[in-house]
Order: sequence, then structure tokens, then C-alpha cells
Amino acid sequence: MQNINLRKEHLLITLGVFGLIPFVLFAYYLGVEQRFAGITADVIFIGYSSAILAFLGGALWGKYLQICASPLASKLLVASNCIVLVAWLSIIISQLNIGMALIILVIGYISVLSIELRFRIPVFNADNRSYLILRTILTCLVVLIHISVLYQTNEQSDFTSYNLL
Repeated sequence: MQNINLRKEHLLITLGVFGLIPFVLFAYYLGVEQRFAGITADVIFIGYSSAILAFLGGALWGKYLQICASPLASKLLVASNCIVLVAWLSIIISQLNIGMALIILVIGYISVLSIELRFRIPVFNADNRSYLILRTILTCLVVLIHISVLYQTNEQSDFTSYNLL
């Protein structure tokens, strides 16, 4: 049983690290003002980030199913739906103000981590301490990358729609 949990933990780490690659890649391409099929790196970055945040919201829904008898379960279900709506909202807002969309995404990622830490639902029926450490590290890295992108977009802008304010 421990061997299975170790393999699953390794898989989580691998997927987490691979999930960071597009964040880093498109943050870099944003810095060099690269386009892909005519789409700017900031649009791709926001789209990817929104997709990952929505995925994490869906994962909260799955955790709800694990604890649906708990009195906190309904709060988790509402939170999971709010996270998905925040991810969707960030895509819409990015068309008007990329800085605000980045801040909304950062708030979303911090919210998901806060919810996971509060509910502490076991992952794979094992001790979830290592999972929560992994989630905390990944969230901190993602938030730092978003702050970097926010800084880059404000530096590159001429204080038009890309500007935070």
C-alpha cells in the first residue's frame, strides 16, 4: 500500500512540475514580446492560468464528494464553483485590463490553497502532509510568476489598458 501511495505522490510531483512549464515559458515569451499564431503571450498565459485555476476548482468539487456527509461539505461545493467563476471572469477582464486579471488569478490561487489547507482532505487515503507541502510550493511559485508577469506588463505598457490602474 505504501508503495502505491509513493508512486501516486511521485506522479503528483511530476504533474505539478510539468504544469509549471507553460507558466514559465509564456512568462518568458511575454518578456520578449513573442506571438504564437498571432496571439500574444499574455493572452495565452491568462488562458492557461484560467484553465489551471478552473481545474483546481473542479478538484475541490471532487474533494466535496469525498466528504459530502461533513457539515463543511456544502461550503466546499460553493467554493469550488466560485473558483471556476473567478477563472472565467479573469478571461473576460483580461480583455479590458490584464493587470486586474492577473490579480484576480492570484487571489484565486491563494483561495484554493487556503481552502485545501482548511479542509485537509486526505489525498489517496494517505497522510496528505506531503501533498499540502507540494500544493503550497506550487502555489507560491505560480503566484510569483503571476507577479512577475504583472510587473512585465506594466513595464511594457504605455499606461493604457495593460496598466493595473
